[in-house]
Amino acid sequence: MDLKGTCVAECELKKRLDGKVFRVTLRITNTANTDEEFVDKHPNGEYFEYDFDNYTEALDFQNDLKSKWRI
Repeated sequence: MDLKGTCVAECELKKRLDGKVFRVTLRITNTANTDEEFVDKHPNGEYFEYDFDNYTEALDFQNDLKSKWRI
């Protein structure tokens, strides 16, 4: 995703209630300084969910996302 300007990015790791799946979520919220082209394509920001069978894989993926989005 090519994004210029600023936005709010939040990343979270949760263990699902069934205890079998670990879910990483990434939420991107537009701000007044978000690139106009991005806002045109994603007027409500973006929300992604990624599921993993084990905690280590989920945590590694979350850390990569946090690094990429500078969270």
